[in-house]
Amino acid sequence: PIFVCPMFPETMYFLAEDDLLLKAGYAMVVDETSGEMDLAGNGESAIGILQAATTAATQGRVITYGACQAVVGVNGVTVGDLLGCEAGGKVVLAATGDHIIGVALATIAADATGTIFFSPRGTVA
Repeated sequence: PIFVCPMFPETMYFLAEDDLLLKAGYAMVVDETSGEMDLAGNGESAIGILQAATTAATQGRVITYGACQAVVGVNGVTVGDLLGCEAGGKVVLAATGDHIIGVALATIAADATGTIFFSPRGTVA
């Protein structure tokens, strides 16, 4: 038999804590106090990747699992790299102790946007 597994990303909507203009493709977390989404910090466990700019107190669309476009931080990434977050929500090569948020599906230069597979899976040992 042939099995088909659709690769449609899982999407959820979260209320933005602050203006997230020009932040499409950045990793997001949920603030523990307000319950609203904000930019992920260095090594944090992200809930997903914001897919469109949004303003404070409005709903933003976040890919919570699957292929999506993400903005890469310092040093860029190579296809197959396990990914983490740097301060400010950009995606980077995961370092020791970082939460793994996914894998690079392409080689992407620093400060460029490219395709990743968002799939949180523990921390780097």
